[in-house]
Amino acid sequence: MSVSCKGHFKEYCKNCTFAGLSHIADESKHWVERWFWVVLVVLSWYGSALLVRSAWSAFVNNPISFGVETVYTDWDTKLPAVAVCEASNDHKIYDVSDAIWTPDHLLDLEDVLKDIVYFRGSAYSFSGVCTQTRTPDPQCPVSNFTHYVNLVRSSCQEMMRNCSFGKRQFDCCEYFVPIETDMGTCFALNSLQVEKPKLYPMVFNVNQKEGVLNFEVLLNSMLYTLGEDEVPTITTIFSSTLKLALGKNYQRQVVVRNIENDPLTAETTPEQRACRFHDENDDGLYPVYSYSSCTVQCRKRQQMQLCGCNDHFMIGTGEGL
Repeated sequence: MSVSCKGHFKEYCKNCTFAGLSHIADESKHWVERWFWVVLVVLSWYGSALLVRSAWSAFVNNPISFGVETVYTDWDTKLPAVAVCEASNDHKIYDVSDAIWTPDHLLDLEDVLKDIVYFRGSAYSFSGVCTQTRTPDPQCPVSNFTHYVNLVRSSCQEMMRNCSFGKRQFDCCEYFVPIETDMGTCFALNSLQVEKPKLYPMVFNVNQKEGVLNFEVLLNSMLYTLGEDEVPTITTIFSSTLKLALGKNYQRQVVVRNIENDPLTAETTPEQRACRFHDENDDGLYPVYSYSSCTVQCRKRQQMQLCGCNDHFMIGTGEGL
């Protein structure tokens, strides 16, 4: 004897372990009670579907959770990367101006040269003297800005000396390696973004609880304390910078908080974790990816879109601009 689909469904519901279905198929119960169970089962399935959807959405959009590690006392903590960028050298500006221009040159040209050499995103003197006036000075530099930069900017040996960590002396310019930035060439210690990094061991742990990095600057400079993967830029936050003037002593205290990623984090997509790892550096301007290196790349791209060119300090810009 053949059994209808309705009969199969009733038989399935009677023997199913899903909560409530057996009550729906039980014909000995009053129809009101059976419909009551129908409503409960539908509501429970609907609620389960919402929970599954919410869990899936959380996994896709925000799968990363943070926790506090209790074994941090066993970690080796590195001192942040330190970068020093030349901020001004008026004596060199005056000497170079007298050497490349006639003795009766406008004093405003020295401010023009300063705008070029220490470009930080604006050049008001250059605009006022060389572009916005009806009769610009014929000695105004209009190209090959990198040439003027090289005439003025100083080498590492001319910028710093007497480096030490703790009680150990080390050669400043062996470890403060040149790094190209959107402010010109700076010198960085323990940065991963230089072409040939040479890291100096500056580690803190339960045995080496603190240490002091000392050095002397010979020119007015800007000091940057950054993560080892970050680069100094014109948009670096104020709390990570310190303006150094000659003849003064400065002390900067830093607090370092280590972050360790679970190995499974690498299996998520950049969109899911809202960040990138060092090796996810598609067409990057620097060796590894970081937030600051990304901002430089975005600024370079935006400059090209707005005016079809890049400023002379932008990474990857050809000589002679």
